[in-house]
Amino acid sequence: MKISYKIILLFALLALIASSCPEENPDLVSPPSFSESVNIRFMNMNKNAEFALAFDGNTVSTTNSLYQISKYFNPDNDSAFVSLLLNNNKVNELSRVTYFQRDINYIFASVPHPNDLNKDTIFTFTNLGDIVVTEVQASVKFVNFYADTKTNFSIIEGCPGGTNLTKSPLNYLDYTSAEQLKAGEEYVFSVIKYLNEGYEIVGTFKSIFIPQQEYSIIIAGREDEEVKLFLLDELNLESTLIELEKVNTQTAKIKLNNLTENNQILTLNNTQLIQTQSLYQSEFKDIPACQSANSETFTIESSSKVEFSPVVNQTYNAIAFNVSNTYNTELMIIPPPELSKNRIDKAVVRCINLGAEDIGLNISIGANSNFVNTNSSDTIRNYSSGLALTNKLLYKKTSNPVLIESGLLPILVFNSKEPSDYLYSFVYNFEKNKNYLIVSYKMNNETKYTVIEEEIDNFDLVQLEEASIVNIINGNLDSKEQLITMSNSNGKILNNAKLSFGYTLTSLINASLTTISFDNNSQDINIESGKRVLVVNTNNQIYDFQTNRQISDENNFQIRIANFSDYEIVRVKTLAGIDTTQRFDAIDKNILSNYIKVNSQGRIFVIFEDRLSEKIFYTSPEVNVSRRKIYTLVLLGNREKGYNLVTIQDY
Repeated sequence: MKISYKIILLFALLALIASSCPEENPDLVSPPSFSESVNIRFMNMNKNAEFALAFDGNTVSTTNSLYQISKYFNPDNDSAFVSLLLNNNKVNELSRVTYFQRDINYIFASVPHPNDLNKDTIFTFTNLGDIVVTEVQASVKFVNFYADTKTNFSIIEGCPGGTNLTKSPLNYLDYTSAEQLKAGEEYVFSVIKYLNEGYEIVGTFKSIFIPQQEYSIIIAGREDEEVKLFLLDELNLESTLIELEKVNTQTAKIKLNNLTENNQILTLNNTQLIQTQSLYQSEFKDIPACQSANSETFTIESSSKVEFSPVVNQTYNAIAFNVSNTYNTELMIIPPPELSKNRIDKAVVRCINLGAEDIGLNISIGANSNFVNTNSSDTIRNYSSGLALTNKLLYKKTSNPVLIESGLLPILVFNSKEPSDYLYSFVYNFEKNKNYLIVSYKMNNETKYTVIEEEIDNFDLVQLEEASIVNIINGNLDSKEQLITMSNSNGKILNNAKLSFGYTLTSLINASLTTISFDNNSQDINIESGKRVLVVNTNNQIYDFQTNRQISDENNFQIRIANFSDYEIVRVKTLAGIDTTQRFDAIDKNILSNYIKVNSQGRIFVIFEDRLSEKIFYTSPEVNVSRRKIYTLVLLGNREKGYNLVTIQDY
């Protein structure tokens, strides 16, 4: 009985192991045959005739007319001698055997022979396989099958005056390397034909590529024939050759955003195009696009000139701005943003520095609940600590586009010094599927900030009001975590943001009657523009303090103390090295002191004494301080549960 029991137990264990094994991948256990992984198509780019493709003397595919491509087939072997038949007669054979590779799509094309265009030959190309493109790009190569050895072609991104995609003009049977081109929306390019040291513009074309697909664009035709362009989707084995049509509409749109004190006139090729008043964005005007290989010339005040080639159907923002510390006005023209990711109902933000000539700008989104980073701790605490929009943005430069969630968002501007200095802040409501420009600029020798919505026109440009910086601290000893909401009539900046005891959260709010709540306990605060606000929640009350911005000192750090302990009056000292110095003689309970300056930096310990008994009741862990910086130190706790010091850097 014991033996049989052990045998039963052994079989049960083996069954359990077998059932827990990972599921087998059928492609690994029984991989597809070599033949099944190779796809071949035959294409006639030669003439209206019945051509056939033969492997090792056996016909494998046929085409009956010009610009026809066959259905795909799989080869029987991993190599073959490839020949071309015309009306069942062999007219060409490749001199070497062709070896096929797994997971590659092959195109064999019947084309005129380059040494004698009256004869026929075979041209072969493949897809690339493992392409490296983003989710908003496709891999595209250009192939020249235009049968004329005296001509060649250039491919230009956008209009004929744009950037050349071909390193050198394509001769007959040349092709480019794979280009990573914009996909998912209209892509525009132009083709220029060169002959006898002259050139002609074949035309401007457009196509919408599927993201992360592979394409060939084929230039086709014969000498003295009209040039045709065909699109081939190399990964879609059922695709046909699609002839691309020329773009009919040869216009783009532009508006003038006037960030100067005076009326401004924008001219196009010496002809007045737009006139607009100060701090206003004009209506959109049509401008020529892709009508020649020359750039268009845009001028403001007949002094600042921009030359570029507008792309058809695109929308441009011209900006007239004051040059820093001068009375001159300059012009900048901003094209639409080029994205590296799908926007999926997000807003797109770029930043422009037209106000800080001597140093770069760091611009970021502050703490908020409207822009929560997925797959991070943000989703647990229900707020984002922020996101950088640009770093070290130099004068007259535009940052790369950043995708952001829509909603009411706090924006912070610092310079790029080490350590950086606070410059400005504001709150703005960004809407989904819209494009924005955050612009710093000079007006009456002062730096101002505005947000330009790229697609609207005939609208005021608003100088944005400086926001107030709000530091919120959870000082409730009876609650490990509080839900924080901060809102005004414009909406919510924070919404049920989780804040643990002893932690701080810094955000912004516009001047307004603002409601700040901790769980179900709330308080209304009439916040003024540009103030610094400290809000502390204790066990039974919310305290708020509103002060002016403190100016930094090059030679000192500055501190102030808030006493939220159970001692009625505290004395505060600092210990640096072996030196102990009294800093504050008496700070009452639930009170915030004034700032003091300290000519020191490095590590300090903060010592708290009961003012009445003169006994030390708490010494903080080390606090790192630096000259030029400003700090608020908030003491929390009681004798029963201990004490905690919260350090806030003020701006």
